[in-house]
Amino acid sequence: MSKEELMFLVLQHFQEEGLMETAQTFGRETGLYFDCKYLEEMVLNGKWDEAEKYLSGFMKLEDSKFSIKIYFELRKQKYLEALDSNDRGKALEILMKDLKVFSLENEEVFKDMTQLLTLNNIREHKSLSTYQDAIYGRKNVMNEIREIIEKHPMLDGKLKFPAIQSQSLKHLLVERFHTFHQISVPAAPEQGIFMNHVNVHHSRPSTSASINQDLNNAGVPNESICSKTLEDIKSEFIEKSVKVSKGIVHISSPSQCQMLLLPKHSERGKIARLAYTFAGNGIIALTSNGAHPLWVWPNAGNDLASTQVCPQLWHPKSNLEFMRNDLKHANVEDLVSCFAISKRDTYLISTSGGMTTLFNMVTFKGNATVICSNV
Repeated sequence: MSKEELMFLVLQHFQEEGLMETAQTFGRETGLYFDCKYLEEMVLNGKWDEAEKYLSGFMKLEDSKFSIKIYFELRKQKYLEALDSNDRGKALEILMKDLKVFSLENEEVFKDMTQLLTLNNIREHKSLSTYQDAIYGRKNVMNEIREIIEKHPMLDGKLKFPAIQSQSLKHLLVERFHTFHQISVPAAPEQGIFMNHVNVHHSRPSTSASINQDLNNAGVPNESICSKTLEDIKSEFIEKSVKVSKGIVHISSPSQCQMLLLPKHSERGKIARLAYTFAGNGIIALTSNGAHPLWVWPNAGNDLASTQVCPQLWHPKSNLEFMRNDLKHANVEDLVSCFAISKRDTYLISTSGGMTTLFNMVTFKGNATVICSNV
């Protein structure tokens, strides 16, 4: 799947979830799809700044004669409305700030615009004798702009949204999740900090006791579903987990546990989640500030975790930073932290309540990020 196809799936997802402002921003910032209906809505409602901001993602005023004409018609209508409402101060500001730039292209047109300031009624000018009101003017402007947009070479191929099956992004995520077998699900309250999503070998140390101070402060956050997409995926994988769990050794008494103090890490956040890697030779954590410290036993017997050897905090030489979730859209007062690891420890999918990110565990780089809506 190409990058453009993936971005269209994300854009469609925003639209289906009713995140229209996010969809418009995404379309504008990527320059992927020009929504003429959205521009029309801005024009008909006199939201001139929003209209120009949207256009700026696809064209600049000086790009071509098409762009010049579109920007001129928008600013001209804004100017006429200020004059028609007898707001001379605002009209003068628009003339000098927004319209003067067009004098370089056509000085006569700018002179005509300036002359309108001297009239008591803009309809006295012969070119505006049929002008009715703001609503009438905006409709005419939009009709003219629409014709220019359809001819604009910079918008070629960006005016039609491709035919995509509904919920395609969700279906794609479900397909990708079929490669994952571990889902971060916290244990019941009476089981303390043990997490039932870890495939534990009898000889491995309990990660629940591995970080004394951090775990004493961490507690176990209440599990909630981070998005509608993850909700569907979790229900499917829980059923599979029940079948797989029959072959897993469960920890049922303290005598089965061994204790190990993991080396300190630089993150200040509390530990919210812990899990063994699929290979069993490492432990990965998720902190309350979205970071993923990773400890590995590079020289342990049989390459498995052991209390006899101290693990090392690990990261690739090419990337000294931890894998880190984006908390930009997260509710910091009620963070939802969960993650899952692929079978070969190649990928990690993680969220701290705002965005869901797919990380490459070899490079620690994020391959894809999806904004999840709260449930």
